Amino acid sequence: MKNFTANNTARQGNSFSPLLALFLLVSFVSHSIAADISWTNTTGGNWSVAANWNPNAVPASTDNVFITNSGTYTVTFDIIGNGSVSNLTLGGVTGTQVLSNDVMYLTIFGSGNINSNGVLTYSGGNVAGRKSINSGGKIVWNGGDMNGALTIAPNGLLEVTNGGTKRLLAAGSINNFGRVVWSGGPFSFQAPAPFYNESGGRLEIQCDGQTMSSSYFFNRGGVFLKTVGSGTSTIRMNFDNNDGFITNASTGVLLFSDGGNMKGIIAAESGTIIFRAVLSGQSFTLDGAFYAAAGGTNLFQGKFTFNNGEQNFTGPGVNDFGFGNADFNVPITNLTLNGVLIGTNELRGTMNLTNLGGINGVL
Repeated sequence: MKNFTANNTARQGNSFSPLLALFLLVSFVSHSIAADISWTNTTGGNWSVAANWNPNAVPASTDNVFITNSGTYTVTFDIIGNGSVSNLTLGGVTGTQVLSNDVMYLTIFGSGNINSNGVLTYSGGNVAGRKSINSGGKIVWNGGDMNGALTIAPNGLLEVTNGGTKRLLAAGSINNFGRVVWSGGPFSFQAPAPFYNESGGRLEIQCDGQTMSSSYFFNRGGVFLKTVGSGTSTIRMNFDNNDGFITNASTGVLLFSDGGNMKGIIAAESGTIIFRAVLSGQSFTLDGAFYAAAGGTNLFQGKFTFNNGEQNFTGPGVNDFGFGNADFNVPITNLTLNGVLIGTNELRGTMNLTNLGGINGVL
């Protein structure tokens, strides 16, 4: 009897183990397969509440998340630690659908699409992964970090606002075909994270502040302008204005302080645009067309080289080579010289030589 019980128990154990393994396998597979999960609570609520979703489950890293039901409501991302999804779609037909992240970390492994009526807002934490602000969509960046590639489509909007520090981390990048409005707080770029202002793109500065970076800004046919502020907005990035348009329409100062290549059109409509290259290794190549309206000033301080075409300084305002050395290599027109003119240069038009200026070369 004892032997029978022992053998029978052993046989039961052997038959139970495969069933248990099969159950665990099915359970694992069911949680590993990507699911489409949609937000249903149009009064708003927390991401972590399963009842707010259809099916009733908190999204996991393999899931495709849709916050697209019409209505005006806010979804609060409250996953402690690192929350993640496969893909995210935000924005419905009518109303305003807001996804708010104050301090948490959200990773999008696939792609995140902020469509018309969708708003992603965050004040801290991190939003990582590939993201697109499509036509009518918006990101409000009050603070915190961003990682991964961000593309802003025509009629898409990125608002960089409030006093908190915003950091684009080293693995990030921004390609702007739409509109970026910087209206408050430091805007920081970790090297080598670049900003590409593409043709049709517009970056508008509405504050006095500074970018903090050892990275690069490429204005590839876009518009870069300051419209608000009586103080100084400092661009501490190597700036490549490749046939883009730069203008200061405020009463303050737009200061480029890390060197670069200035082609295209640069216009001081009011206030001052300063190109300053005074530290070791810094320099500007200024091959664009410079215009100063009445009350406007283009001020050049440091080391500069002018190479291409006929350099043209125009307008009733002031184009002032303030201090340092300049080698134009092209005909000079309409310039006030407070620094030292070096090399062999040709004058066509007017150059005002002040008591601080001088010529060390052939004119």
